[in-house]
Amino acid sequence: MSHTKLFRIERDGDTLIAVPLRTVVSLAEEDVQAEMDNLAQELAEPDVKNLIIDFEATEYFGSSMLVAMQSVWRHVYAQRGRMNLCNVSVAAREILRLVRLESHWPIYPTREEALKALRSE
Repeated sequence: MSHTKLFRIERDGDTLIAVPLRTVVSLAEEDVQAEMDNLAQELAEPDVKNLIIDFEATEYFGSSMLVAMQSVWRHVYAQRGRMNLCNVSVAAREILRLVRLESHWPIYPTREEALKALRSE
């Protein structure tokens, strides 16, 4: 397990779990990109396939986070993995709906349910 300033990164089998530690709205783009680069390196490990972004510590996010999520999803997709979201607040779901991404990634109420869904396929 490693720690970065925006995300806590954990591991469960072949799944990496990224937990944003605070709301990502107005942070400099390069700060978010540096964090995503770190996450992409972790996802490049040969025994990592899937990603869960667990929003347990944040209520909402802005465009920088959306861009970062899309970027990391492309990496996961290229590795033939899957990306799930969990613990997404009502406000964050509304953001995803407004930008038409609410059906792009499966959203689960809990981390356990997100992990179970990955294990079942």
